[in-house]
Order: sequence, then structure tokens, then C-alpha cells
Amino acid sequence: MRRFIGRRYRLLLVAIAAIAFACLLFSTAGPFRSVVGHGVSAEQANAKLWNCLVPNGAKNVWFESGYRATRVECELSQAVFKGWCESRSWRPYVIDEQQRARVYSMSSDSPVEVRNGLRFNDRVGDLGHQGVYDAATGTAYVTYSGG
Repeated sequence: MRRFIGRRYRLLLVAIAAIAFACLLFSTAGPFRSVVGHGVSAEQANAKLWNCLVPNGAKNVWFESGYRATRVECELSQAVFKGWCESRSWRPYVIDEQQRARVYSMSSDSPVEVRNGLRFNDRVGDLGHQGVYDAATGTAYVTYSGG
């Protein structure tokens, strides 16, 4: 009798664990969720993002984030962008006329050419962060690719 109860108890625990895993996997709060935000505040964006959190001074935040990649576009000052880079150990360098950066703008649904600003790239292969700051518009474009 005691052996029968132990087996039923183990089976019940396995079933509960399987149901909990399925709920986590398929829920909107699960690890494989995709989130999108268009023109939101930094607080609203950071409530949904789990990597590439934007600084509190960011405005008009656009983002798309999934399991292995995140794209963020936001308006902020150059000083706030530099502070963001410093807090994440990103090393930005100046973009000049010869080093134009071409980025995709989610807010305008078109490519943008940045001629004056900052950029950084801490990717190793396909993993890591890269970003561009457009000084003319006060807009930052940051992408993350993770493993």
C-alpha cells in the first residue's frame, strides 16, 4: 500500500511540473515571448524588456524584442546616451563623414544614414550589442543579439 501511494505521489509531481512548464512556455510572460512597443515611455518599455533596458531619460521608445534579439530606438540626449554606454561598458566612438552609419528606423519604417554622432559595437561574432546615436535627431538605435 505504501509503495502504491509513493508512486502516485511521484506521478502527481511529474504531472504538476509538466503543466507548470507548459504554462511558462506558452504564457505571455514566458521566456520565449515577443514584445513590441511603439512610441512609449522608458518606464513602459523597461516593464516589458528583459535586455537592452533604456535609460530613464529616453522618450518615444520603439522596440521589438524576442527570444534571441532586441531592437530599440529612442530619443535621448547625447549625455544620456554616453551615460547609458558607460553603465553597460559600451565604448562609443565618433562617427564622421567617412564613417557614415546606416541603420533601420522602426518609427519611420525606413533606413537612416547617420553622419554625425556616436556608435559602438561590442559584438563577438553574432552575440552582443551594437548601437548608433544620431546627434542631428537625438535618436539612439541599439540592437542586441543573444545566445
